Amino acid sequence: MKNVVLSNIDHANLKINAVYKKDAGFDFNICSVFPNEYSTLQGDYPIFYKKDNQTSNYQTVAILGFEENENLYLGEGVWLSKYVPLSVQRLPFYIGKKTVLKEGVPTDEKLLQIDIEHPSISEDSGNEVFFKHGGNTEYLDHINNILSTIDKFNEVSSDFLQIISNMNLLKPLNLKIDFSADHSHELSGLYVVDEEKLKDLEKEDLFTLHQKGYLQYIYLIAASVINLNKLISLKKKILNNGI
Repeated sequence: MKNVVLSNIDHANLKINAVYKKDAGFDFNICSVFPNEYSTLQGDYPIFYKKDNQTSNYQTVAILGFEENENLYLGEGVWLSKYVPLSVQRLPFYIGKKTVLKEGVPTDEKLLQIDIEHPSISEDSGNEVFFKHGGNTEYLDHINNILSTIDKFNEVSSDFLQIISNMNLLKPLNLKIDFSADHSHELSGLYVVDEEKLKDLEKEDLFTLHQKGYLQYIYLIAASVINLNKLISLKKKILNNGI
């Protein structure tokens, strides 16, 4: 990955040819998901809590596969679900930050960045990023809207996860999955809400979760875990077919 600030001068001829298949920049087994997506995601993706390796803060993630770089939602040029998570849709674009002085006060300024090493980068085919005169195309406007949504709900997510962490509601999940007699996988590094602790919460804490809408988030995420069975079935099918 090599993120640089997007420029209509440096990247005037840039096109994005995002193809959902193997070896096309979408080979990852988890992706970040955000509160505004939970109700849509919970019908098709297993969602869990995970600690960020750099900050140790919790985040919510969708499981896409079991092995490193395994994405079971990748077809031959199609995503095998009606809904593609926002953190996938936005690729290869990211929100960057730089600190600038405003009236003598250090302030974070957000920048649109692009991973120029992503396989979807092209100058031959795909969605144009800029018009010839330098203006944004509809595609880039769409990407900007996605990133704005991610940025907005990332703040909601941070508050939600900080509150349930402070309430000590999360517990580690360690699950061994047997795909066959000679192939298994240990699902670790993930967290779920402890149902007993949730049930025993003080009324004030329960009211806080309900008032903020976070209780609904907890239930949606809990309901999504059953989708792990879909992934297990897909994995077994691949192993049986020797793919």
